[in-house]
Amino acid sequence: MDISNSTTAPREHFGSRLGFILAAAGAAVGLGNIWGFPTQAASNGGGAFLLVYLVMILVVAFPMLVVEMAIGRQGQANPVDSMKSLTNHPLGKRLGGLVGWIGLMVPCAVLAFYSIVGGWLICFLFGALAEIVGANGLADWFKGFSVERNVFGTVLFYLLTVLIVQGGVKRALKSGRLA
Repeated sequence: MDISNSTTAPREHFGSRLGFILAAAGAAVGLGNIWGFPTQAASNGGGAFLLVYLVMILVVAFPMLVVEMAIGRQGQANPVDSMKSLTNHPLGKRLGGLVGWIGLMVPCAVLAFYSIVGGWLICFLFGALAEIVGANGLADWFKGFSVERNVFGTVLFYLLTVLIVQGGVKRALKSGRLA
């Protein structure tokens, strides 16, 4: 089924195959996986854990990546509409829409985790800088854990993320560097 439409705006594409591969690998690996892997390997027998880990990548992660890419290519839309386009049956469209929404909620939950950790890193950076300039009270606030400090760091992380995406990615798209 061809759902392409010549009247729609041109889609954004990766600038190179390597860029796509690196983005997919970064999304698949994730920060939690990078932090958790050495700990799990060390505490669960090293080589045995690595063998199970690699088998799970081949049996679960790689097929899911291929299916996700195929559905995205076929649908050429957001996850909800792409999942709905897989069938003409009304119940299947509802179920597809639900799966698409779940697929959107997972990255939102992951971003919430990353924003908190990113906020901590920003605060620790500010704490170190405050210590260098002799503002020890401010350094203690940035290095301590409090709700206010965590909210400040998280909001600053979100703000920086929005500014970087708007200023960098959007500008690169307009100039044609990522298209």
